[in-house]
Amino acid sequence: MVCYGALKALLARWLPQRDQIGLQNDLLKGLPGLASAAPVERLWALAEAARADPRLNRLLCDADADVVMEQLRSPQFAAFRAALEEYFERWGFRYSGELMLTQPTPQEQPLPVIRLLQTYVRLQQKGPAQISAAQAQAREIETERIAAALTPWAWQRALPLMSRAAWFRIVLRATQGAIRLRERVRMKQALLYTRLRHVALALGDRSTARGALESRDDVFFLTVDEAIALAGASSPVAKTLAIVHARKQEHAGCQGVEPPDSFALERGKQWMPVRSSAQPAAEARERMYGSGACGGSVLGTAAVALDVQDADRLEPGRILVTRQTDPGWASVFFLVEGLVVERGGMLSHGAIIAREYGIPAVVGVAHATRLIRNGDTVRVDGDLGMVERCDA
Repeated sequence: MVCYGALKALLARWLPQRDQIGLQNDLLKGLPGLASAAPVERLWALAEAARADPRLNRLLCDADADVVMEQLRSPQFAAFRAALEEYFERWGFRYSGELMLTQPTPQEQPLPVIRLLQTYVRLQQKGPAQISAAQAQAREIETERIAAALTPWAWQRALPLMSRAAWFRIVLRATQGAIRLRERVRMKQALLYTRLRHVALALGDRSTARGALESRDDVFFLTVDEAIALAGASSPVAKTLAIVHARKQEHAGCQGVEPPDSFALERGKQWMPVRSSAQPAAEARERMYGSGACGGSVLGTAAVALDVQDADRLEPGRILVTRQTDPGWASVFFLVEGLVVERGGMLSHGAIIAREYGIPAVVGVAHATRLIRNGDTVRVDGDLGMVERCDA
């Protein structure tokens, strides 16, 4: 955030007449080495391998995902199955909801990944690496253009720390590097959380086997101290079962309740999930505004998806409208022509990946998933930060 702010301030000071948001976005497109892009490119490589094999291509194009999983166990597909298992082992911790210990991993529930792989196989378009490379080339051209505008003489641009162009390049490189580091940190977080889930589930399995829990997932209704006591068999079984049962009921009571965006409470009070506090119906309007995360304008058909498991059935070329994104959504971004997100800012994962593939994107659009219906014709203008319903 510091580097991003520094780049923004530098551009505003030295190029005040330019579109600052659009300019900054253009300088951050197609960054190489993004951790979020690596699993997408690997899954695309698997799709290309399947497309080159007539038997695999036919299987993935014609069969349901559960049938594909069953057929891949046959000896004729042993090499591809090994490659797919290697993908799950290497990248199975990258998925939507990866920082939720309660969210099953792709290794546990592989069918959404298989359906996405089937979508990739059916596509006849450039892959994510090619799209990213094209954006990188455009970014490099824009970088040189800005450097030349800041310091017109080439010999001055070659002098270290002696020109505006030199300082611009230093701040730009720092910002680009910071974005890569941010994505890498999130990747390491996801890896850690997945490992913690495996530990918790192992404890859940053992506790279920001796009757201390009714199911392995009940372990997630315990505190860390309670789980440690359970692991040492020092927690009374009846007490543990009662605690889990009570917390399950409390958790079920919170489902379907959406807290308001803002609220005021007296000191010492806490917000309680009551049905009357749910968000009021959003006022219908044709134009909505947010932050332009990636420039460009596109007109297309909206596909409203609240979960990435729904998004694996996206038709290519749609405009994705969703509530929020995380790195697990990267696998579908290069399939869409535009992106509208209710939450998030310029350094959110949705914004970063949208710039990676050059997708016109607007983030922070309040109530977007309620105002836009699936199948609506919408225009996304990433330069203006505007989303317009054209058939309203």
